[in-house]
Formats: sequence, C-alpha cells, structure tokens
Amino acid sequence: MKKIILTLLYFCPFGMVFNCFSSTGLLCNNAGLGNDSQLTILNSDNSIYLEISMLGDINPKLPKVFNPYAMDIPNDIFLIEVISEDKGRYQVSIGNGQSKFISKSEKSVKYYSWTNFILNYEYNSIIVDKKTNPVRVFPTEKSKKVLYIDYDTYAIYGKKIVGDWLKVEVQDIESTESFKTYGWVKWRDKEKLLIEFGLYD
Repeated sequence: MKKIILTLLYFCPFGMVFNCFSSTGLLCNNAGLGNDSQLTILNSDNSIYLEISMLGDINPKLPKVFNPYAMDIPNDIFLIEVISEDKGRYQVSIGNGQSKFISKSEKSVKYYSWTNFILNYEYNSIIVDKKTNPVRVFPTEKSKKVLYIDYDTYAIYGKKIVGDWLKVEVQDIESTESFKTYGWVKWRDKEKLLIEFGLYD
C-alpha cells in the first residue's frame, strides 16, 4: 500500500500540521453519477474566476495563485477548504491568503465538515506520527501504545470522535490473516490538525 502525500504544483499537501479551525471543512469532488462535472469558482461580485472540469483534464490551465487543499482530477481528487458560508455560497481558500466563492447550488462538489471528512470520506488511510502520536489503548496521552502495529503498511480508519480523540480501526490489508485492532489517536490539538490522510492505494 502506497501512502502518497500530494506535494506537486497546485497541490496543497496533506502532510502538514495546520490550523484546521481557520476552515470549517472541505468541499470535495462529487462529479459523476449524474452530477454536474463543471465547477465554477466565483469572485466576490459573482463574476467567474475559474471554471474546472471535475471529470477530466490531466493538466488544466490554472492561475498560479490557485492552490487548493489537494487536487488530482484524473484520480477524482479535488479538495478545497471552506472558510465560511452564508445562505447561498461557500467562501473557499485558494491559497496564499486569498479566497473565492462557490455556490451552494454546485453539484460537482460536496461539503464535509472536518469530523464528517475524518469519519466518512473515502481516503486510503489516516497517517499518524508513530513517535509523537501513536495509536493508544485509551484516549489519553498517558495510555499505553497499542502493540504490533506496522505504521508503514497497515491502514488506519476513523470510527468515532470524542473531543480531541479519534477512535481508530487498524487493519493489515496486505495479509491473508486479516489482522484488525482498535485504539485511539489524538486528531487535533487546539487549532492544529495532528493527523494526515493518504489518498491513494
């Protein structure tokens, strides 16, 4: 299982610790299955800033300042942070301290709060720092570590959130023995996200 963190041009890396409460969640690619494939991003006056096809372009022409949370459209990956919302629009971060808007009527993207994303989005695995934030038996930093976890190959999935702690299921998906265990990791610390996400198999 490969765990790839997006760091290419126009890709904002998951592999960073950042202020998750500067945004309320993410808008994620929802194209296909009858939904619209064209995403329109707006300026504050509702004029068009950018139009992107969510179903195809390998190398779409993008402004240099456009740097969403993660983007790999050929692999159905498009994630952009939501800063705030009103009745009709989401205000989204395009990176470099700039923001634009996406209408709530858009069907090519779907909104996930951070907790909903962790529990329900189909990422490949949660990635944790095994030294500073290992899987623990109980949701406390003084709890013992769960033993016999290979952090490089096992898949970790979020199952339940209790405050700053996330109950996780750990699976050895490469073994025929179907090893599975459970534990807890700290997913946030005040205004910082402490976990990362692998998006590819």
